Amino acid sequence: DFVYSWERLLNPRRVASPGAENYRLVRGYDAFREGRAARLAGLSCPTPRTLRVELSAADRTFLHVVAMRFVSAVPREAVEAVGDERFGRSPVGAGPFVLERWEPNVRMVFRRNPYYWDAPRPHLDRVVFELSVARHLQFMRFVAGELDFAHNYSLSTADYLWMLRNAAWRPYVTRSPNATIGAFMANCEMAPFDNVHVRRALSLAIDRASLCRARNNRIAPAWSLYPPGIAGHRADNPLRQRYDPEAARREMALAGYPNGLDEEVELWIGEGDAGLTYGQIVQADLRRIGIRVRIKQASGSVYYSALGRRNTVRLAFTGWSMDYPDPSNFIEPSFHSRAIQPENSSNHSFYNNPALDRLLDRAKVEADDAARIRLYQEAEDLLLRDAPWTFMYTPLDIHVVQPYVRGYVPHPVYTDYVGDLWLDLPLRRYAAARTAHRRALGPLQMLAGALGGLWP
Repeated sequence: DFVYSWERLLNPRRVASPGAENYRLVRGYDAFREGRAARLAGLSCPTPRTLRVELSAADRTFLHVVAMRFVSAVPREAVEAVGDERFGRSPVGAGPFVLERWEPNVRMVFRRNPYYWDAPRPHLDRVVFELSVARHLQFMRFVAGELDFAHNYSLSTADYLWMLRNAAWRPYVTRSPNATIGAFMANCEMAPFDNVHVRRALSLAIDRASLCRARNNRIAPAWSLYPPGIAGHRADNPLRQRYDPEAARREMALAGYPNGLDEEVELWIGEGDAGLTYGQIVQADLRRIGIRVRIKQASGSVYYSALGRRNTVRLAFTGWSMDYPDPSNFIEPSFHSRAIQPENSSNHSFYNNPALDRLLDRAKVEADDAARIRLYQEAEDLLLRDAPWTFMYTPLDIHVVQPYVRGYVPHPVYTDYVGDLWLDLPLRRYAAARTAHRRALGPLQMLAGALGGLWP
């Protein structure tokens, strides 16, 4: 089943998987993908309980890739009984829940998996995910007691601020850093950003605190590449970027621009109000050090196509969101020179540093975990000195649960993971009764709330 599942994933004539590229190092990958080989040469099953994977090059990070859900094992007989397309709507797996019903764009219903390996988990008998509910209605239904759990996208800014200011609700709100880094990049191949002093000036000129305030602190300031929770993150690194406009002006003078740049520079941003807000804050901050910025807003497809094309975009917002929890996933795709291509380059800043390449290549094969993380930290230090990116923020995952929902802790990898939750059923019945009572009061419920306090 494991061999079958891997070959099903990597066969483009069966499954057009966006994760296939992660397994390029498996021996025979190209021949199998191109249809020149019937089987994947580097994959075998020498005994019924052994999966053997042979790589074309050593890579310690491949252990993380093996743990990604792309290669979750599926039973061959179940897939072939219904076909690939129908299997996507009636999956078979080994997780804590089993899909019971799926109404597209309405809801997904899961029931407890009685065969789950980690008994007595899960504690919940059933989980219902409501889909396509307008944001303001989600929060109204949550406050009315119709939903047990709400996340980032259920909370408008006004609702989020109300929740934080309401002392009764505050204990049930969690805020945890998302394993994502937001930044804006300077193209190291295009003047004037081929000058390291100009790039350092950018990193010193941005007021991250004002950026966070503009988003009502739903993001946290970032000063280096690896987000909190990723091995290698150092909050106390003396080389981390900082906000220092005077130092930024000194860097501009060292670059030969004591009075600022003569020309206006185009800053590319994506669609949406948040991107425009970020762009305007950066525009104002850079003006103070003599860099005039003209904002260019583009649709997603145009934006990313231009960002990956050589000699096209000088300044732009960029970033990286975790595929798997390892520093290699943040630094290699965005900064190794191998990632530079004339088109579709994932190294958007076109940063090329042989010293960094050597560190990353050593880290890929280093067997000692502690030594390996130190190599990634050394590589991050090179980035902090050369400043191809100005690191700006880490998004915060914000969740709120009803008081009777217990055991919720944000999962470091899986968003909205509910496999460990349990319900305090007596408290839930009390909450339901109280909500029904307040509804029965009708217009008097506001007065009752004022006299009796707010039920969280």
